[in-house]
Amino acid sequence: MLATKKKQTIIKKSQIHEKDTGSPEVQVAVISAQIDELAKHLKKHKKDNHSRRGLIKMVADRRTHLKYLERKNKTRYNALVKKLDLAYTSPQSSPERRGGIQPLPLSGEGGG
Repeated sequence: MLATKKKQTIIKKSQIHEKDTGSPEVQVAVISAQIDELAKHLKKHKKDNHSRRGLIKMVADRRTHLKYLERKNKTRYNALVKKLDLAYTSPQSSPERRGGIQPLPLSGEGGG
């Protein structure tokens, strides 16, 4: 759980206008800080599976917000990913996640 002061500073850094607290940029920034804090906790407490479940839920929530922002405004999405130093790649950009039939390798091209 983030301290109130820390959360407010994160919001101030990523808000679009003065009273912005709910834009995707702010939400992703706050969730990312929570993820970092919880990941640090889990490195120390390896068997804390209840917190691990919460971490997985937060990562999925952040991914959902990022997909929404990418769909609505690609330039804001790219700026946010660069600002927060995230390594998120959309499913459209990776060929193995496209969901179609993958071509079989021709004989003699490895694949044993």
